[in-house]
Amino acid sequence: MEINYQKLKSEMDSDGDFIIDQIISADGEEPYEEILLLRTGDESDEYYRVSVEKHTDGEDDYTVINELGSELEDIQDAVKCFLDNGGNIETFSFYS
Repeated sequence: MEINYQKLKSEMDSDGDFIIDQIISADGEEPYEEILLLRTGDESDEYYRVSVEKHTDGEDDYTVINELGSELEDIQDAVKCFLDNGGNIETFSFYS
């Protein structure tokens, strides 16, 4: 599957609360671990940050794996980071 990064960026540009999350721990494992790709800032912000984070259910803290900018290349790098850290490309099927 190929990701349409322009479509993904357009969605991020227009949604200040943009987030993609996926459980990456084995089925039934508790507490579960998830990976997240999220946009920071307000939807009216021309420039924003995109971060890739991990979180374990029941814990307050999130571990920031990487934080990037809002340029198309940055978003491509963020997706690569998401995938390199346990995410599945099928999570982005809406953007293919």
